[in-house]
Amino acid sequence: MADPITLAALRAFVNLSDPRLAPSGTRIAYVRTTRDYQHDRNVSAIVVIGSDGRSRTVVDRGPFVASPRWSPDGTRLAYLKHSLKHDEDQIVVVRLVSGAKRTVTHAKNGVEHYAWSPDGARFAYDTPEDEPNAAAAKRHDDLFDVGDDGFLIDKPPVPSHLWLVASSGGTARRLTHGSWSFFEAAAPFAGSPSDPSWSPDGRTILFNRDADTATAATDQTSVAAVDVASGTVRQLGPVRHYVYYPQFAAGSKTYAYVRPHGPGPVSVNDAIVVSPDGTETDRTQNVDRDVAGIRWAGNTLVALAQDRLLSTIVLVPSAGAPQRVNVGRLNVEGVDADPRLRIAFVASAYGVPPELYVVAKPGATPRSITHENAALRRYDYGRAEPIAWTASDGERSEGVVIHPPHERAGVKYPLLLWSHGGPEGEASGLGFGEEYGGGYDAGIMAAADGYYSFFPNYRGSNDLGNAHEHGVYRDPGVGPARDVLAGLAQVERRYPIDPQREAIGGHSYGGFMTAWIIGHDARWRCAIVADGAVDWRQAYDLSGTGNLSWTRDSLGGTPVNPDAAPLYRDGSPITYVAAVRTPTLIITGLADEQVPFSESWEYFHALRDRHVRARLVAIPTAHHTPSDPVRLAAYYRTMSDWLRAHVSH
Repeated sequence: MADPITLAALRAFVNLSDPRLAPSGTRIAYVRTTRDYQHDRNVSAIVVIGSDGRSRTVVDRGPFVASPRWSPDGTRLAYLKHSLKHDEDQIVVVRLVSGAKRTVTHAKNGVEHYAWSPDGARFAYDTPEDEPNAAAAKRHDDLFDVGDDGFLIDKPPVPSHLWLVASSGGTARRLTHGSWSFFEAAAPFAGSPSDPSWSPDGRTILFNRDADTATAATDQTSVAAVDVASGTVRQLGPVRHYVYYPQFAAGSKTYAYVRPHGPGPVSVNDAIVVSPDGTETDRTQNVDRDVAGIRWAGNTLVALAQDRLLSTIVLVPSAGAPQRVNVGRLNVEGVDADPRLRIAFVASAYGVPPELYVVAKPGATPRSITHENAALRRYDYGRAEPIAWTASDGERSEGVVIHPPHERAGVKYPLLLWSHGGPEGEASGLGFGEEYGGGYDAGIMAAADGYYSFFPNYRGSNDLGNAHEHGVYRDPGVGPARDVLAGLAQVERRYPIDPQREAIGGHSYGGFMTAWIIGHDARWRCAIVADGAVDWRQAYDLSGTGNLSWTRDSLGGTPVNPDAAPLYRDGSPITYVAAVRTPTLIITGLADEQVPFSESWEYFHALRDRHVRARLVAIPTAHHTPSDPVRLAAYYRTMSDWLRAHVSH
């Protein structure tokens, strides 16, 4: 009988990311990341492996490397390497035959995103500008105007701009200028920064432009193109908000990008294809799932889409209906494809840690070609199964239930209800660990301790299409909580749950859901609010990383808008804190720009002032969750200890 998984065992977890197929399709580069607990850091390496799973080579052992990109002829591999001495990333190029490496950029402020030119002779990359008035700032003449920035800002934000450099190295040439920026902020809805994209003739570079360098208002993105010879920048198409991943198709002036389907940004993202004459076609309108991470493979778009409880691969041809790639029960975490539609992807399944897989052609069976996490497959993670239910207002939802390992008949078990974050662009599913920590997961840890774990995908989640995802618009708490509690009732009817030993928790928006529910329902033995939002006014006024625009567009206006203002009060868990009776652990990162730690402190003091048992744990240096291994393990250990103290006995 296999042993249940433990926090100690998960120290061996290996993360795989950013798979990239060589142009020949015979090799794949990827990033391998492990945890160095002695030095409290994540260590990454660039690995190249044959598509048949043979001839595995570690190209660079890091310790901090990322973003492998093949040259157009496949003879060289570029990647970003971080310098601890200068605290920045530079482009390194290695010749695969000889192994010779060369650092080809010396950008003072480091490289953020980059791309090979079609002939392999140059790179386009973006880098932040110097801080303005740096010399004056040394004299403390450093006052500056604040815009839509997070409250942790301590200097004026600077734009990032495009530069060119020969792929053999040399002097770089600046390509773009202006107060606007190459988009490098955290997106409030389902998107992220992406590499610049060269036109097939090498004359134009497509990129995502941000109208403002402020960190909290990242809705002002658009598709722009720069002429490589002159540096002239022009807007492509109408100005649109929340635009992501613009890129040219191979051998064509056709390009694609991603934008919200509507109504409004609180909705699924669709892939838009723009023909050379400017005609726009919504190619995934009928997919009705969030499309993310699009990439051209010849004239076919390859994208990821959350489809119910799994993230899967969708192929969007130039003509005809989109096609889902059959990956079985795998949950896809990163994908690449070549023009012949050979596909490489990183994926996991519940109880099966991530590995690198290949599909020789659409319709073929996926085949694992790595065994990086073989040591973790021998543990018992408990059985996971889907569950679906309907709330009292007719909203259909689904989620995942995890059984405790070594479950015995006739025994009543405690339960942990854990809500995911987001909510747009996220959903709990059947991958290996649903948390940001990669491998760690509060629900898995609880199951290993003898709990049932329940992960509800309440309205706002992106697993059931546009109507379900849009259901959170102007309804941040009431409707989602109705979904969660209806799901809990279904779990209680179906499984041997001890109703006197139920706990609730969640991270980010899941922390919001937890605080909301314990303010309206007192059944819980304890609660965990991890980096949780509790006050929409603070979210709007103080947080960075897109939360100003996210809060405004989710609640239907700013705090001074008469139609939206009541929701900033009535939709905030802090408004209902007087009704809370549940012992609550609040845990927060002190460098969290996304959900300011001031919200956690506000909630902690409100609970303590009402004589509710509460504990506030602060994590130094952590953003929205800790990233270093030692603090990350302590983060989950703190949660497990809280559950044991209040529920397990």
